[in-house]
Amino acid sequence: MKKTLTLALLALSLSLASVCAYALDEAPALPLKDSIAVAEEALTKAGVSPEAYWLYSITYTGSQRGYYWYYTFRPLPPSSGRQVYVKVYMDKTADVSGM
Repeated sequence: MKKTLTLALLALSLSLASVCAYALDEAPALPLKDSIAVAEEALTKAGVSPEAYWLYSITYTGSQRGYYWYYTFRPLPPSSGRQVYVKVYMDKTADVSGM
């Protein structure tokens, strides 16, 4: 019984992973170019100066809330502070963290 349950959970997780991977193959509703302005505006509203950071990485991913562009900003100079993260959702809302 335990082995059957384990195999069933494994099969479910693999099928969910393939569904998520398939969904990420679709084009984002918010183009990357447009999301950059949203990310910089969110930084400013959070009290972070975009000029004090450089854009380290951008990833397109999803969560239960929906798909989003995930930005990682690193401080200039590198030893002057912590990384800041911005999630820009397809509806142009954004969350800033790591400050």
